[in-house]
Amino acid sequence: MELSKRLQGVINLMPTSHTICDVGCDHGYVAITFIQKGIAEKVIATDVNAGPLEQAKRNAVLYGVTEKLDFRLSDGLLKVTPGEADRFLCAGMGGRLMVHIMAEGSWVMARMKGAVLQPQSELNLVRKYIYDIGWHIVREDMIFEADGGEPGQGKYYPMMYIEPGKADMPDDMALTYGPLLLQEKHPVLMQFLDYSLGLKEGLLERLKAQAVSPQARVRVEELQKEINIIKEIQKK
Repeated sequence: MELSKRLQGVINLMPTSHTICDVGCDHGYVAITFIQKGIAEKVIATDVNAGPLEQAKRNAVLYGVTEKLDFRLSDGLLKVTPGEADRFLCAGMGGRLMVHIMAEGSWVMARMKGAVLQPQSELNLVRKYIYDIGWHIVREDMIFEADGGEPGQGKYYPMMYIEPGKADMPDDMALTYGPLLLQEKHPVLMQFLDYSLGLKEGLLERLKAQAVSPQARVRVEELQKEINIIKEIQKK
């Protein structure tokens, strides 16, 4: 079974656990790998859609781990009983949806030791929510996965491992880019900032050439602030 760099990244962040809940398990490859690598003795694999769940069941049979996987048709953590799982994984979905899943399953999270999150968007909202509920980020990683097209083309995937325990709320810059990624000057984050700076500067020049509407002028100001923040990070 060949996993993407993104999925390998989230697996590597997960500590050894007795039972892990894989929220939105899709094809089940991550859940299967948790068992194969001894990261978990048991995995509760949930998905909101029956189709992917059935495929995950077939894959579990194929890899001989059916007895260690518990498949449930569930919206997030709603079909998980508090205390059933030590940790959970939530990966490959939008940040706002991820926050919703945690909010709806807060009573289940309250009995857990930690979680691995890999939001696809709105990371600042996810990070803020983590600290708002009395959890904190313990480890962060960021993966670049080439798309097989032009050299340098691909996607950037920030991911984090979180645990319960109050900590100071990171500032806006850290909520946007990741407190530990910034602290460590993570090489993939630095690569992403170079890439993002080029895009923003190009867009800024185009907007300046045609900025006549109030909305365009506001966007010019926003872009300039975003560019200044990135340059500030790069100087540190």
